[in-house]
Amino acid sequence: MKYVIPVLLITMVSLVFASCKSEKSEPWQDLFNGDDIQDWEIKDGIAEAWVEDGMMVTEQIDSLNFPYLAYKGEFSDYILEIEAKLTGPLNSGVLIRGISDPNIKNGRIHGFQMEIDQTERRWTGGIYEEAGRLWLTPLESMEEALAAYKVSDWNHYRIEAIQDTFKIWVNGIPTTHLIDGKTDRGIIGFQIHKRAPDVEMGILKIRMVRIITDEPEKYSKPISLNSVIIK
Repeated sequence: MKYVIPVLLITMVSLVFASCKSEKSEPWQDLFNGDDIQDWEIKDGIAEAWVEDGMMVTEQIDSLNFPYLAYKGEFSDYILEIEAKLTGPLNSGVLIRGISDPNIKNGRIHGFQMEIDQTERRWTGGIYEEAGRLWLTPLESMEEALAAYKVSDWNHYRIEAIQDTFKIWVNGIPTTHLIDGKTDRGIIGFQIHKRAPDVEMGILKIRMVRIITDEPEKYSKPISLNSVIIK
């Protein structure tokens, strides 16, 4: 009996060490450095964006267009993790493999977008194709997914875009499992959306944006949702 405690202690220490080693071995890259937004730009309209207390902050101004705070660069396969807070009546979303080409749709940004839905509908974590096929994975009747988002609070998002498969978790709860090979590369960005007349200004704050692009399939997580297949 006198050997039980040491054995348990060694086992617990080993598990903690293995967990820390696994986390450190994941090749995360920060897309936001906490100091400036020189790697980001406003596209498709007018919006204010700045850094405050180590966070990217952007607010609605444009009442005609659908602006984005977009990263300067394109990505193909990746795992993306974000912590963001949306306040006010602002419809937003995270652009996944978005297209910004002056020769397509008059240059308007379009493509896959993970919605951040502040309305009573609560479809945050579903995929909407901006300026395209619209809702691809609505969260209708998905009670656990509908309860995942915390309105006007900080939320954690994990987005996997690997080959033709998209997986999304909101605060650790699975919300989307989509198979759709329409787009294999594009930009990442945050939709600021146009401002409706006589409505208070919405504000989006982002305190973490990190990405794995080096063999992301090695770090992909299983998801408990059946896939929606669109060919």
